[in-house]
Amino acid sequence: MKKVSTIIAIGVFSIWSVGAHAQLGGLGGLGGAKGNKTESKDAGSKEDFGAKADKFSADAAVIRDAVAWSLIQISAAVGDKKQIAMAKKAQESLNSATNPKESAAKAGTVIKDLSAEVSLQMKAADTKEKIKNLSPEMQKKVAASLLAVGIAALKLPKLLEEGQGILQGLSSNMMANMSRIGPLKDGLSMLGEAAPKLPPIVSAGFELMKAAKVNAEAPTEGAKLTVDKNPTFPEE
Repeated sequence: MKKVSTIIAIGVFSIWSVGAHAQLGGLGGLGGAKGNKTESKDAGSKEDFGAKADKFSADAAVIRDAVAWSLIQISAAVGDKKQIAMAKKAQESLNSATNPKESAAKAGTVIKDLSAEVSLQMKAADTKEKIKNLSPEMQKKVAASLLAVGIAALKLPKLLEEGQGILQGLSSNMMANMSRIGPLKDGLSMLGEAAPKLPPIVSAGFELMKAAKVNAEAPTEGAKLTVDKNPTFPEE
């Protein structure tokens, strides 16, 4: 999976989502996006592709930040001491970013590192009891974080497909679009790597919430994605 192309990763991710986790619903794009593959060939002027690239970057930033901060919150709530310490370092890293490029790079690192840790937490034998014994406020935080990751998982495949089309359009005039092509490629790479990691976390997380008898709203593709940058950590 690490060496497959982004397109193949999207296909695998789509099949998994439809077949293995029905509550995630159908895969869709960000609100209002058409996502027609032929659009990259005849979408119009260079300025159109520039605007589309800017919108892609903005949408990608929302997804990236929502997932990164949500993973911090989940890890802080149900992790062991080592994982909680990792979550705190991740929080400090994101808060220390001074520009969009640095913020994107650090969020990508957080998603890569914490998605692996949260996946382990979802499989741990004591996680259900941990969730059950959380304070009502912390349970709500975990539920909201799982919801955000679920919404992001639904939006990612279409966004990645649209990004590929935009990249093709920009590449037709590389010299004029160099400032946009680099960030677009970085966004596609990072989100493409993250996409297949999210559905298993969401699926396992909702199963644990149900087993712990904690209400959790199911994600839908049309839901608004919000970013909570104020994670709650357990008291020492």
